[in-house]
Amino acid sequence: LGCFGALLAALTSRPAALAATAILSTCAGWLAYTHVAVTDLPMTAAYTLAMLSALRGLRGGGDKWLRASGILFGIAVLGKSLVPLALALPLTFFALRQWRRMLVPVLLGVCVAAPWYVLMWLRFGQAFLDEHFVRQHFARVYSGGLQHVQPWWFYFPVLLGLLFPWTPLLLALRRSGACRESARCQCGAPEDASQKGKVREAKSRFRRRWAVEGKNSRAVGTFRNK
Repeated sequence: LGCFGALLAALTSRPAALAATAILSTCAGWLAYTHVAVTDLPMTAAYTLAMLSALRGLRGGGDKWLRASGILFGIAVLGKSLVPLALALPLTFFALRQWRRMLVPVLLGVCVAAPWYVLMWLRFGQAFLDEHFVRQHFARVYSGGLQHVQPWWFYFPVLLGLLFPWTPLLLALRRSGACRESARCQCGAPEDASQKGKVREAKSRFRRRWAVEGKNSRAVGTFRNK
Protein backbone atom coordinates (compact mmCIF):
# COMPACT_ATOMS: atom_id res chain seq x y z
CA LEU A 1 0.00 0.00 0.00
CA GLY A 2 2.88 2.36 0.74
CA CYS A 3 4.48 1.77 -2.66
CA PHE A 4 1.07 2.14 -4.31
CA GLY A 5 0.50 5.50 -2.64
CA ALA A 6 4.00 6.78 -3.42
CA LEU A 7 3.81 5.86 -7.11
CA LEU A 8 0.31 7.26 -7.43
CA ALA A 9 1.41 10.52 -5.80
CA ALA A 10 4.18 10.87 -8.39
CA LEU A 11 1.71 10.27 -11.23
CA THR A 12 -1.17 12.40 -9.93
CA SER A 13 -1.13 14.39 -6.70
CA ARG A 14 -0.57 13.69 -3.04
CA PRO A 15 -4.22 14.25 -1.99
CA ALA A 16 -5.45 11.95 -4.76
CA ALA A 17 -2.90 9.30 -3.81
CA LEU A 18 -3.84 9.45 -0.13
CA ALA A 19 -7.53 9.18 -0.95
CA ALA A 20 -6.98 6.25 -3.34
CA THR A 21 -4.80 4.40 -0.83
CA ALA A 22 -7.33 4.91 1.95
CA ILE A 23 -10.17 3.66 -0.25
CA LEU A 24 -8.21 0.63 -1.42
CA SER A 25 -7.09 -0.38 2.06
CA THR A 26 -10.62 -0.23 3.47
CA CYS A 27 -12.75 -1.69 0.67
CA ALA A 28 -14.35 -5.11 1.21
CA GLY A 29 -12.50 -6.80 -1.63
CA TRP A 30 -9.05 -5.91 -0.30
CA LEU A 31 -9.88 -6.79 3.30
CA ALA A 32 -11.41 -10.12 2.29
CA TYR A 33 -8.47 -11.17 0.16
CA THR A 34 -5.93 -10.43 2.89
CA HIS A 35 -7.47 -13.25 4.94
CA VAL A 36 -7.60 -15.85 2.16
CA ALA A 37 -4.64 -17.99 1.09
CA VAL A 38 -4.93 -17.49 -2.68
CA THR A 39 -2.51 -15.98 -5.17
CA ASP A 40 -4.97 -13.32 -6.33
CA LEU A 41 -3.79 -10.68 -3.85
CA PRO A 42 -0.03 -11.05 -4.52
CA MET A 43 -0.79 -11.03 -8.24
CA THR A 44 -2.93 -7.91 -7.91
CA ALA A 45 -0.31 -6.11 -5.82
CA ALA A 46 2.53 -6.96 -8.22
CA TYR A 47 0.39 -6.14 -11.27
CA THR A 48 -0.74 -2.79 -9.88
CA LEU A 49 2.79 -1.72 -8.99
CA ALA A 50 3.97 -2.91 -12.41
CA MET A 51 1.37 -0.77 -14.18
CA LEU A 52 2.15 2.31 -12.10
CA SER A 53 5.90 1.83 -12.58
CA ALA A 54 5.43 1.44 -16.33
CA LEU A 55 3.34 4.60 -16.52
CA ARG A 56 5.95 6.53 -14.57
CA GLY A 57 8.71 5.25 -16.84
CA LEU A 58 6.80 6.03 -20.03
CA ARG A 59 6.03 9.53 -18.76
CA GLY A 60 9.68 10.50 -18.43
CA GLY A 61 10.59 8.79 -15.18
CA GLY A 62 13.51 6.90 -16.68
CA ASP A 63 14.21 3.35 -17.76
CA LYS A 64 14.69 2.17 -14.17
CA TRP A 65 10.94 2.33 -13.70
CA LEU A 66 10.35 0.29 -16.84
CA ARG A 67 12.84 -2.33 -15.65
CA ALA A 68 11.09 -2.46 -12.27
CA SER A 69 7.80 -2.85 -14.13
CA GLY A 70 9.14 -5.81 -16.08
CA ILE A 71 10.29 -7.58 -12.90
CA LEU A 72 6.94 -6.93 -11.21
CA PHE A 73 5.04 -8.23 -14.22
CA GLY A 74 7.13 -11.39 -14.00
CA ILE A 75 6.11 -11.81 -10.36
CA ALA A 76 2.46 -11.20 -11.28
CA VAL A 77 2.65 -13.86 -14.01
CA LEU A 78 4.01 -16.32 -11.45
CA GLY A 79 0.90 -15.62 -9.38
CA LYS A 80 -1.79 -15.91 -12.06
CA SER A 81 -0.12 -16.80 -15.35
CA LEU A 82 -2.03 -15.16 -18.24
CA VAL A 83 -4.36 -13.01 -16.13
CA PRO A 84 -1.99 -10.03 -15.53
CA LEU A 85 -0.94 -10.10 -19.18
CA ALA A 86 -4.55 -9.79 -20.27
CA LEU A 87 -5.16 -6.97 -17.78
CA ALA A 88 -2.07 -5.12 -19.08
CA LEU A 89 -3.54 -4.72 -22.57
CA PRO A 90 -4.48 -1.03 -21.98
CA LEU A 91 -0.79 -0.34 -21.37
CA THR A 92 0.13 -1.48 -24.87
CA PHE A 93 -1.52 1.61 -26.40
CA PHE A 94 1.10 3.73 -24.62
CA ALA A 95 4.03 1.31 -24.76
CA LEU A 96 3.89 0.63 -28.51
CA ARG A 97 5.01 4.18 -29.21
CA GLN A 98 8.19 3.49 -27.24
CA TRP A 99 8.54 -0.21 -28.02
CA ARG A 100 12.35 -0.15 -28.09
CA ARG A 101 12.41 0.91 -24.44
CA MET A 102 10.13 -2.01 -23.58
CA LEU A 103 12.47 -4.73 -24.85
CA VAL A 104 14.59 -4.92 -21.67
CA PRO A 105 11.57 -4.86 -19.31
CA VAL A 106 9.91 -7.65 -21.30
CA LEU A 107 13.10 -9.70 -21.15
CA LEU A 108 13.35 -9.15 -17.38
CA GLY A 109 9.76 -10.29 -16.94
CA VAL A 110 10.44 -13.43 -18.95
CA CYS A 111 13.57 -14.16 -16.90
CA VAL A 112 11.57 -13.91 -13.66
CA ALA A 113 8.56 -15.99 -14.72
CA ALA A 114 9.83 -18.45 -17.31
CA PRO A 115 12.04 -20.72 -15.13
CA TRP A 116 9.12 -22.02 -13.06
CA TYR A 117 6.99 -22.75 -16.12
CA VAL A 118 9.86 -24.44 -17.92
CA LEU A 119 10.60 -26.63 -14.89
CA MET A 120 6.94 -27.58 -14.55
CA TRP A 121 6.75 -28.45 -18.24
CA LEU A 122 9.92 -30.55 -18.02
CA ARG A 123 8.53 -32.35 -14.98
CA PHE A 124 4.93 -32.95 -16.10
CA GLY A 125 5.03 -32.45 -19.87
CA GLN A 126 1.86 -31.87 -21.87
CA ALA A 127 -0.31 -32.63 -18.85
CA PHE A 128 0.90 -29.40 -17.20
CA LEU A 129 0.04 -27.32 -20.27
CA ASP A 130 -3.40 -28.89 -20.62
CA GLU A 131 -4.32 -28.52 -16.95
CA HIS A 132 -2.73 -25.19 -16.12
CA PHE A 133 -3.45 -23.19 -19.26
CA VAL A 134 -6.26 -24.89 -21.18
CA ARG A 135 -8.38 -26.11 -18.28
CA GLN A 136 -7.64 -23.60 -15.53
CA HIS A 137 -7.54 -20.48 -17.75
CA PHE A 138 -9.98 -21.01 -20.60
CA ALA A 139 -12.25 -23.93 -19.71
CA ARG A 140 -12.79 -22.50 -16.21
CA VAL A 141 -14.33 -19.36 -17.69
CA TYR A 142 -16.07 -20.58 -20.84
CA SER A 143 -16.92 -24.19 -20.07
CA GLY A 144 -19.56 -25.40 -17.66
CA GLY A 145 -17.52 -28.47 -16.74
CA LEU A 146 -15.96 -26.76 -13.70
CA GLN A 147 -19.25 -25.07 -12.74
CA HIS A 148 -17.74 -21.58 -12.67
CA VAL A 149 -19.56 -20.03 -15.66
CA GLN A 150 -21.94 -17.22 -14.75
CA PRO A 151 -24.18 -14.91 -16.85
CA TRP A 152 -22.58 -11.67 -18.05
CA TRP A 153 -24.48 -9.51 -15.53
CA PHE A 154 -23.47 -11.65 -12.54
CA TYR A 155 -20.25 -9.75 -11.82
CA PHE A 156 -21.73 -6.25 -11.65
CA PRO A 157 -23.23 -6.73 -8.18
CA VAL A 158 -20.03 -8.56 -7.20
CA LEU A 159 -18.03 -5.49 -8.24
CA LEU A 160 -20.29 -3.25 -6.17
CA GLY A 161 -19.83 -5.56 -3.20
CA LEU A 162 -16.04 -5.56 -3.52
CA LEU A 163 -16.03 -1.76 -3.47
CA PHE A 164 -18.15 -1.52 -0.29
CA PRO A 165 -18.34 0.77 1.66
CA TRP A 166 -17.19 3.09 -1.11
CA THR A 167 -19.79 1.98 -3.68
CA PRO A 168 -21.75 5.30 -3.49
CA LEU A 169 -18.65 7.10 -4.77
CA LEU A 170 -19.38 5.67 -8.24
CA LEU A 171 -22.45 7.91 -8.39
CA ALA A 172 -20.43 10.85 -7.10
CA LEU A 173 -17.82 10.36 -9.82
CA ARG A 174 -20.45 10.38 -12.54
CA ARG A 175 -22.05 13.51 -11.13
CA SER A 176 -18.64 15.18 -10.87
CA GLY A 177 -17.93 14.41 -14.52
CA ALA A 178 -21.28 15.86 -15.57
CA CYS A 179 -20.61 19.03 -13.57
CA ARG A 180 -17.21 19.50 -15.20
CA GLU A 181 -18.72 19.06 -18.66
CA SER A 182 -21.46 21.58 -17.86
CA ALA A 183 -18.95 24.13 -16.55
CA ARG A 184 -16.78 23.67 -19.65
CA CYS A 185 -19.74 24.35 -21.93
CA GLN A 186 -20.83 27.42 -19.95
CA CYS A 187 -17.33 28.90 -19.95
CA GLY A 188 -16.98 28.37 -23.68
CA ALA A 189 -13.34 27.33 -23.50
CA PRO A 190 -11.68 27.50 -26.92
CA GLU A 191 -10.89 24.16 -28.52
CA ASP A 192 -7.26 24.97 -29.29
CA ALA A 193 -6.60 25.97 -25.68
CA SER A 194 -7.51 22.58 -24.24
CA GLN A 195 -4.74 20.38 -25.63
CA LYS A 196 -3.40 19.62 -22.16
CA GLY A 197 -6.93 18.91 -21.03
CA LYS A 198 -7.33 16.37 -23.81
CA VAL A 199 -4.15 14.64 -22.71
CA ARG A 200 -5.36 14.57 -19.12
CA GLU A 201 -8.73 13.23 -20.25
CA ALA A 202 -7.04 10.47 -22.25
CA LYS A 203 -5.01 9.45 -19.21
CA SER A 204 -8.14 9.59 -17.09
CA ARG A 205 -9.99 7.30 -19.50
CA PHE A 206 -7.07 4.89 -19.39
CA ARG A 207 -7.10 4.80 -15.59
CA ARG A 208 -10.88 4.30 -15.47
CA ARG A 209 -10.72 1.42 -17.95
CA TRP A 210 -7.85 -0.10 -16.02
CA ALA A 211 -9.67 0.27 -12.68
CA VAL A 212 -12.94 -1.24 -13.95
CA GLU A 213 -11.14 -4.04 -15.78
CA GLY A 214 -9.03 -4.85 -12.73
CA LYS A 215 -11.98 -4.83 -10.33
CA ASN A 216 -14.01 -7.06 -12.65
CA SER A 217 -11.09 -9.47 -12.95
CA ARG A 218 -10.84 -9.71 -9.16
CA ALA A 219 -14.57 -10.35 -9.01
CA VAL A 220 -14.17 -13.14 -11.53
CA GLY A 221 -11.19 -14.49 -9.60
CA THR A 222 -13.13 -14.52 -6.35
CA PHE A 223 -15.77 -16.85 -7.71
CA ARG A 224 -13.39 -18.87 -9.86
CA ASN A 225 -11.56 -19.91 -6.70
CA LYS A 226 -14.69 -21.00 -4.86
